[in-house]
Amino acid sequence: MNYKEFMTELYKKKSSGVYLIDSKEEYLKETIIDQARDLISYPDFNYTEIKGKKSIEEVKTSMDTYPVMEYKKVIIWRNIDLSKNNIKEYDDICKLIIDDIENLPEFLTFIIIADDNIFKGKFYKTIKKYGHIVDIDRLN
Repeated sequence: MNYKEFMTELYKKKSSGVYLIDSKEEYLKETIIDQARDLISYPDFNYTEIKGKKSIEEVKTSMDTYPVMEYKKVIIWRNIDLSKNNIKEYDDICKLIIDDIENLPEFLTFIIIADDNIFKGKFYKTIKKYGHIVDIDRLN
């Protein structure tokens, strides 16, 4: 999936499941975050932004909480380094996502935005199989 396809899906509120954003383009990452926040009518209840390494309970609670007064909920996990050398720091949360990815509720859009190159291991392959990889090339 490319940037345009993803943004169209997000704007039409047809997004659902896990999206792994694979990009070095900071401006487009910020655009995705702003667009996701703007589409939620009640962001205090239905928009969660998780920065860096958090407890597995915090992530699980965010995933399991139903949306309030609308049909969509967005979780953004950002400021993480999923490179080969550092993915082990997030191993517990990655395992949680891998275990739950097949049974995520229809209302949930979980967007993962990595800071660096993403290691193409088990986590990446599972999201590619059951979720969406959004490849965004640098703008020229």
